[in-house]
Amino acid sequence: ALERARELLARDPKSKSHMRVIVLVTDGEDLEGDPVNIARAAAQEGTRIDVVQIGGRAPEPIPDVDADGRVRGIRRGPDGRPMTTELSADGEAQLAEIAKVTGGAIVRAEKGSTGIDEVARALQKTMREELSEKVETVFDEQYMWPLGAALLLLVLEGVLPEAPRRRAPSPESAKATAPARKKRKRRGLGDDEPRRSKRGARDREATRA
Repeated sequence: ALERARELLARDPKSKSHMRVIVLVTDGEDLEGDPVNIARAAAQEGTRIDVVQIGGRAPEPIPDVDADGRVRGIRRGPDGRPMTTELSADGEAQLAEIAKVTGGAIVRAEKGSTGIDEVARALQKTMREELSEKVETVFDEQYMWPLGAALLLLVLEGVLPEAPRRRAPSPESAKATAPARKKRKRRGLGDDEPRRSKRGARDREATRA
């Protein structure tokens, strides 16, 4: 079962881009090959194996589960008697090792249940934690660029505001300075007339002499 699960993950081209988990639901009696070595190979591929252990040392009834994972009752044999399962000490140790080498969890299913609900809750928690970490990382990476641009704009605003004012005076200031220039020009012409008259009188007196 584990080897087939690994093959299915290998066929998925997107499997390496997200978390990979195999949920092994077993009573420890139907594992083929060397499940511990298969688990080690899966761990090297980045796959985690969560083990749902059905049954214990004492015989327990096997739950009857539909295609959606819902428990419909107890499985019964041809004679109508409940089918039971029990886990040996070696089988229990083997399941624990499978979960350990892959960093997975081992869940002991309660009587009459499969334990899948508990595993699903654990997976949802792990996925939420990984998603929050990714979102936080993206936020930190994108945060510095707008901040750097804002600081640059603040520096430019402190250095450059005076230059445009000197080069491009406002229309109001141009209107205010224009009359003053005209007045100064007119005053200059008026002030020169007495000076020219006095200079001409001196020249005439010098000629007569």
